[in-house]
Amino acid sequence: SRHSEDARLAGRRIQESKQPMVLGGRRHFAGSQDPTREARQQRVDEDLKFIGDSNPDIFCGQDFCSEDLTDDQLFEKVRAHTGLIHKTKDLGDSVIFSKYPITDQGTRLYETKNSFCWADVQYPGTTIRVFSLHLRSYDLNSVPSGVGYLRQVCARLRRGLAKLRMLAGAASLSQE
Repeated sequence: SRHSEDARLAGRRIQESKQPMVLGGRRHFAGSQDPTREARQQRVDEDLKFIGDSNPDIFCGQDFCSEDLTDDQLFEKVRAHTGLIHKTKDLGDSVIFSKYPITDQGTRLYETKNSFCWADVQYPGTTIRVFSLHLRSYDLNSVPSGVGYLRQVCARLRRGLAKLRMLAGAASLSQE
């Protein structure tokens, strides 16, 4: 299909640049919206084919679960179809898969029951910290101001990143 060919071309361009290819996706993975088991299984296969055709080094996903498969079964399908052999501990709301080892990781829940996760990926020659964020875009109409809500989310993310930088700076000072 056209999407698969676009994915292959994008993956090839990034790999030629020697930069890690990080693919992100937000949709109800594994067809949780589909009414039958057969339709959900077809969606799983289509989603995994797209990810595999994209050939990412790292995949970040949200709502990554299946009504019909356990987390272990879903991870085995991901591994078999994509070559992404490392993952953050828990599948579900936010997840990171990688071709390279994950040396550290964490998860944080928002008040809304959504979450984000992060992983330190041992990419050749360096360690990359990757975040997978599940934002609440579906709820913009129920908050007083959609733009105001997005500003709040951005402010929280900036504060969180500032704390991470501060902690990273303190850790590097303590190692010197």
